Parts: sequence; structure tokens; C-alpha cells
Amino acid sequence: MIQLRARVRSVTDAAKHYVGQVDEHGAITKRELPAPAYVEIVQRPEGFYLLRFNDAGGILSDTWHPSLDDAKEQAVFEFTIADEDWMPVS
Repeated sequence: MIQLRARVRSVTDAAKHYVGQVDEHGAITKRELPAPAYVEIVQRPEGFYLLRFNDAGGILSDTWHPSLDDAKEQAVFEFTIADEDWMPVS
């Protein structure tokens, strides 16, 4: 199984992720998640996940991708991560 990690170079406008919450009146509020410090691509039987982490190693969010190339393209789109930035996680 593949597992790669890269530091976030910069955050593009496309990298805004939100978490929503419904209050007791049914109103939905959302807040923007903080920018990640690093990301990982993890292979699973159903595809590849691009995981976003804070400096403390807490997971902020994830997205599913059908291929490694798709996950890397998303990382470029959101965080300008270059191919040479990826390092294997042991």
C-alpha cells in the first residue's frame, strides 16, 4: 500500500474546507477549517485519500480520489505541492 507525505507549500483559494453544524433551530452554520501543515496520500482498496493534518498531527479533512495521480493533482491544485515534495511514510 502507498502512503506519502508532503509539507504544504502554500494554500490556494481552492483549499478552503468547511465544517457545518446544525443548531437546535435547524439553522446550519459553517466555519472554515484551518490550513493544514502537511498532507498525506494513503492508498486503500477503494482508492486514494488525500488527508490534511495540522502541526500536531490531528486530521483536518480528507478527500477521496480514484488514482494516485488524481490525489497528487488535487494536492497541487490546493497546496502547490510538487512531485518531488512527496516522501514515503514508513
